[in-house]
Amino acid sequence: MKLSNGERLIVALLCDISKKLDARHEIDPEFVMRSLGTHEWGLSWEYSGLFDQEDAPPLVRETCDILDMWRALEQAYAALPDADRARVDAALGGADPVRFGGFDGNHNDHHGIAHHLIEAMGRYQHFKGHYMNSHTQTSLPEYKAMLRRFDRKAFHGDPSADRIIAVMGGPRSA
Repeated sequence: MKLSNGERLIVALLCDISKKLDARHEIDPEFVMRSLGTHEWGLSWEYSGLFDQEDAPPLVRETCDILDMWRALEQAYAALPDADRARVDAALGGADPVRFGGFDGNHNDHHGIAHHLIEAMGRYQHFKGHYMNSHTQTSLPEYKAMLRRFDRKAFHGDPSADRIIAVMGGPRSA
């Protein structure tokens, strides 16, 4: 969804009026205000009965794919027996290496999208409380490479230490 500047102004004014009247209804004016501009795609996701369904912008789809992958990796890693978790730690060069480090908040639109999905829309609650700013422009290329190695069906059928290591990029030197 793409609103014109005039439509955004009208929506913002209506949200202000709704808040002042303390109106109780199904549309959350705070969420609408947080979505105006950069995250207008969120309005059609949140209020699907009100808007025509449209495909998410490519950056939103990619962000969701990355978050889905990391959630699967973190959950699989947490469920591993201690010996397998130690093997993953050794192969990837450190203790607890399977933890999503976020996106670069200064140079990457994925950071704002992830924040909106988690905080404003209540999705991906697995990541609520995670520090989401990687402070490095290398994180996104790494995640894209991981996505190419991540086979969702195969991973869910076999969330083994070997599969985690393979998705994460194999053994790393310490």
